[in-house]
Amino acid sequence: MTGILCLLGGLFLSFMPDFGEVSTPVLWNQAALFVLMSMGSLVGAGVVLYLLVQYGDRLPVVKNLYLRRQLAGGKVMAEQVQKDIAAEGQATEERLDPNADLIGKRGEATTALRPSGKVRLDSGALIDVVTEGGALIDVGTRVRVLETKMNRIVVRPDVA
Repeated sequence: MTGILCLLGGLFLSFMPDFGEVSTPVLWNQAALFVLMSMGSLVGAGVVLYLLVQYGDRLPVVKNLYLRRQLAGGKVMAEQVQKDIAAEGQATEERLDPNADLIGKRGEATTALRPSGKVRLDSGALIDVVTEGGALIDVGTRVRVLETKMNRIVVRPDVA
């Protein structure tokens, strides 16, 4: 509060002429000018803020500054997301059925598992995994899925 009062006082004093020339009518004129300019600035800022909130999503420059509450059509279009990924030159990952039983499946580490990384299963699916007990596994090592809990897939090196 003190800082705001000091800022307002500084603004008021910036409108004042030199202190040697100050007379009562000049002081009142300057005070009235300060109050009018402050009120005009607040009203103008309020109008601009209202217009941005009401119509800002229609302006191309302002549209990108908003966090949209819904995506186009109310849902994510998976095909468009995959096209965007492919257009950027990134490999798209095959999505697994969340209900698929992965326990016992084998694959090969495509990244170093320290302790998490990616494994390409023999079926061709690329999945995110963690190693059993935080073990470190090098790229190219054969692994086997031990367990799945929700979105966590645990693997260990395959000895067979």
